[in-house]
Amino acid sequence: MSKEKVVGIYGGIVIVPEPHEGVIEALEELLEMARSGEVVGFYGAITHGDEASSTYAIGHRNYATLGALTTMQAKMALGDI
Repeated sequence: MSKEKVVGIYGGIVIVPEPHEGVIEALEELLEMARSGEVVGFYGAITHGDEASSTYAIGHRNYATLGALTTMQAKMALGDI
């Protein structure tokens, strides 16, 4: 898609973000671990290019995963990640 042709619903300019190589590498690594059976559950939050967000939750659940998500939330709030 040509970036010059992207127009917002009200005629404004729409900024089309570039792919983030670090995100691509991390997702490829996670996919490899999932294919090998090392990862059996995935829970996460996604930031989209338009600053919207969504969540994903699939697979095995346990309290350790809940603790990891809580730790990540605290680190994000403190600006540590």
